[in-house]
Amino acid sequence: KSLDEEVDDLRHGSLSFDRWPYLWLDATYIPIREAGHTTKRAVVIAVAVNTEAKRQIIGLECIDTESYLSWKDFLISLRERGLSGVKLVISDAHAGLVRAIGEVLTGAAWQNCLCHLERNVFFGEKPASGVLVNVSDYKVGDHVAIAYFPYDRKGLYINADSVDIFHEGYDRVRKDDRIPEYIY
Repeated sequence: KSLDEEVDDLRHGSLSFDRWPYLWLDATYIPIREAGHTTKRAVVIAVAVNTEAKRQIIGLECIDTESYLSWKDFLISLRERGLSGVKLVISDAHAGLVRAIGEVLTGAAWQNCLCHLERNVFFGEKPASGVLVNVSDYKVGDHVAIAYFPYDRKGLYINADSVDIFHEGYDRVRKDDRIPEYIY
């Protein structure tokens, strides 16, 4: 197959040959040249795991911006191509995306992506207070917060304001008891 044929299959091929219990959604902005000037557009991607535990890119689109309507249209296009059986969607906490997931993929649980949560906590803007907290000292229940991040953060200090971001995000990550522990 040519590259164009493969991309066309990726964007328009049937997904009805299997069920897709786990779905990851994300976007990145890339510079593009349009009408003689450079602008940025969002490239949205859907990665899913099928019932045989095979991970696959099932959707890719270039959109103007990450709005509720853009995400909703993207998810509807996946559903129309045969996306079914979604039990869990993992994404960032973009309000428009979360709303679109709830409307289009009804019945699916939503989980805040830990990588996005970590980025929000560790790389957010410096708060006006300027107070820092040692990550190793912050606890959620009986657990040290650092245990919930995939990278070594021992001795790392974060903005005190980020503790609230972490706590709120952690609550969103663990909100659904139907999700198997190994998914976290």
